[in-house]
Amino acid sequence: MSEVIQNSEEITCVQILKYIVSKHPNPNIYNVLKILYFADREHLLNYNGLMIFDKYIKKERGPVPNLCYDILKFVQDTNYEKKFAESIKKEIEVRSDDTIKNITEPNLYYLAKTSIKCLDKAIEEYKDYKDDQLEIKSHDKIYESVNFNEEITVFDMAKFLDESGELTEYLQETFI
Repeated sequence: MSEVIQNSEEITCVQILKYIVSKHPNPNIYNVLKILYFADREHLLNYNGLMIFDKYIKKERGPVPNLCYDILKFVQDTNYEKKFAESIKKEIEVRSDDTIKNITEPNLYYLAKTSIKCLDKAIEEYKDYKDDQLEIKSHDKIYESVNFNEEITVFDMAKFLDESGELTEYLQETFI
């Protein structure tokens, strides 16, 4: 099988995941992805965009960044349906108990300063939360506004994060 080439979204996703893992006392798939969700919301509210070009999907236990989840499951399971570059497995390890370990340090070249700021804030705020607490926290108005297995768009997030409507208006002018 030939090597799959990583695109910029995949590279950024891996580096963001590795950054969270490097700062979290007990990283597992669930809490790392939730911290990413909260950091991305913060980034959208303060910098008018998400940190990564990923789709958040409404799942039973809360919003899930689809690409990042797929990457972690690929690293964990060699038979996972989606395939990425095998080199990702030389950067990050996902154990059978869903804990995550960095094999290499995150490459900050791929992270904007605004991303690091929002990631640090979310890590500090949520690093001690248990999985059930993160689930409750992520089941908010944004989560409730979409159907199960549907995408939670930036517009869905913006509508509830900024009640003034200015963020939604900005996004509509920028993306539509």
